[in-house]
Amino acid sequence: MSASRAHLIFSSNTNVGKTLLSAGLCRYRTHHLGLPTSYLKPLQCGVPWDEDLIKLYSNPKHLHSKTLASFDPYPCSPHLASILSGQDTNTYKTDSETLTDLKSSISSTPNHQTYIETAGGVYSPSLAFPSPNPSSP
Repeated sequence: MSASRAHLIFSSNTNVGKTLLSAGLCRYRTHHLGLPTSYLKPLQCGVPWDEDLIKLYSNPKHLHSKTLASFDPYPCSPHLASILSGQDTNTYKTDSETLTDLKSSISSTPNHQTYIETAGGVYSPSLAFPSPNPSSP
């Protein structure tokens, strides 16, 4: 039995093709190779969900997909989506909790190749605590 393998898909910014790359990789593995594949989205900002596109182009027989958290319906960088959502910051998962969720999701699908797609990009700020004045995040 071989171990699961995970690949992180990230980019310099939001809306630059991470989901299209993820969909292509998942489609190739599930349709053309018939191999077990997992897609994880730790944080989804906006609708439609990226996971829906992955499911549309992949063979469901070989695909496991999961989104761990979301800010709907704000299609923007995670820091701005967290402010616009108005969610209580006490409900946010810590980095440690998110990492535990990722490890659990990967280990629950043995022998899968997993693609983890980030939200935003390395130049996009991540979460921010909502400020009293949303116009000045």
